[in-house]
Amino acid sequence: MQNTRLIELLRTFKEKEFLGLEDFISSKYFNKNTQIIELFSHVKKYFPLFDSEELSKQNLYNKIFGNKKYSDETMRTLISGLMKLTKKYLIQIELEKRNPYSNLFLLEQLRVRDQENLFEYEFSKADKFLEENLYREGEYFLARYLSDFMNFYGHPSGFKDSNLESNLIYKIGASLERYFLLEAMDVNYQMLTRKIKMNYQPKYIFLEHIKSKIESNEYNDAPLLPLKYYSFMAIENRDNEEYFEKCQELYFQSFDKISEFERGAIHLAMVNYCMLSISAGKEKYFEKSVVLYKFALEHNLYFQNNKYLLPYMYHNIVKNATYIGDNKWAYNFIFEYKNKVPPEVRKEVVNVSYAKYYFETGDLDSALKHINKINPQNAQLKFEVLTLFIKIFYELDYVESVYSSIESLKRFVKTNNSLAPSFITGGKYFSTYMRKFMDLKEKFRKNDLDYLRKEISSIQDFGLINRKWILQKIDAVLKKR
Repeated sequence: MQNTRLIELLRTFKEKEFLGLEDFISSKYFNKNTQIIELFSHVKKYFPLFDSEELSKQNLYNKIFGNKKYSDETMRTLISGLMKLTKKYLIQIELEKRNPYSNLFLLEQLRVRDQENLFEYEFSKADKFLEENLYREGEYFLARYLSDFMNFYGHPSGFKDSNLESNLIYKIGASLERYFLLEAMDVNYQMLTRKIKMNYQPKYIFLEHIKSKIESNEYNDAPLLPLKYYSFMAIENRDNEEYFEKCQELYFQSFDKISEFERGAIHLAMVNYCMLSISAGKEKYFEKSVVLYKFALEHNLYFQNNKYLLPYMYHNIVKNATYIGDNKWAYNFIFEYKNKVPPEVRKEVVNVSYAKYYFETGDLDSALKHINKINPQNAQLKFEVLTLFIKIFYELDYVESVYSSIESLKRFVKTNNSLAPSFITGGKYFSTYMRKFMDLKEKFRKNDLDYLRKEISSIQDFGLINRKWILQKIDAVLKKR
């Protein structure tokens, strides 16, 4: 029985949930089968792992039925019954979380029973709960629509005040529209992400209608739709920076008016825009991304529902902060949040980040010490290590090691298919032009170095961090001679 779907499901339960399940199964309202109650009483002894050999159907059957001949059909029926009750319990948990919808179910029962006075009383309570407890987001507008719709049909003889009735009909339509448009923007954003990642041509839904609503300022009281629209349009039209600026300004202004989940979602969309802009050669977005990272950390955005930071985000925070020279803050971040990196990749991510910090501050020995502690399996981290080796060896004037590291990077980007295209392209450029630079540096061909500098400056996909560094090295050589 250890490998049944029931046991797999029960392993996900927390202790409080499991105790609640026992009460649920024991309730005569939900279950009158005493054999299922007895089955659960034996199964619960093996919570939370349920990995004992005693948890076999034969053994459990004997405990329930004694010496009676084993019947697999009977056990399957009992297990199926327990599974059905467990599913009902999960529905009950979710229903209790969604207070607005449980209120709606009550209102529907009062409506069909013609309990108009009690309906009015319960509607007033439900209405107050909606207004005081829900953000003006999808859940609110759906519940608002359903509640007002119920209120409208809860008065079969109509309203005494025709204006009140007209306003209610308008509210029903407005709530439905807002819910629908919020959902439409979520669908549009999913299409957009697939457009970026693969050969996919999306057909966005109701985008022009949403645009007209935003531009006419119809949603000033509910900022989530403008935020979703601006963050979407920023990524869809990356050359028009106005969308990002509007999104960021509104985000900071409206932060307390949107839910934790949406705060994180809009933040991530803005960070993605910054990273795409950096990839396109827009240097100022390093600083803009760091502003967003700091804001998120100050407001504990990354840990509302997550125990750990995404490894790539942790390292990107360090890279972007050191790029703009905010080294002290970067060091404090590495130290303060190192235990927030998932344990399975913590050693690699933290040491690469320390190496990056020490390299940027000129402590090459410490940078090498940290980078030599690891041999990362993650492709992106491996890429960072190989590029750092080239830079560190160059600064130490270890010429042969520079050439060797260039070849290692060249082979890596050529053979590793798991790297993002931008890393592959940037790695090819960096290894190719770094070798050219090393050759010209040894021979000091000024005209060729000048030409090389211009050539590198014109390559948009070179990668801003590596391009900035190699151009600085070329300039330093030209100034010395």
